[in-house]
Amino acid sequence: MIASALCIVVGTALIQVPAQRFTLRWQHTVEKILWEEDYVVAGEWLYLSGARVQGSGAGLEPPPDAVKVGTEWH
Repeated sequence: MIASALCIVVGTALIQVPAQRFTLRWQHTVEKILWEEDYVVAGEWLYLSGARVQGSGAGLEPPPDAVKVGTEWH
C-alpha cells in the first residue's frame, strides 16, 4: 500500500506515482511564457503550495500579491 500517491489517468490506464509533492511545468502556447505550479498530496486532496511565472499576457496575469524575484513572479 502506498501511503501518499499521485494518481494519473492516461487514456484507460491509471498510474500511481508515489509522491508527496510535485511540480507541473508548461509553456503558454501563445505567449511562450513558462508557468510552474507546486502541489502537495495530502490524503485524497491536492494543495497548491506555490507558483512561478516568467511574465504575463493572454489572460494569465500574476495575482496582485505576487512578488517578482529575478525574472519570475512568485
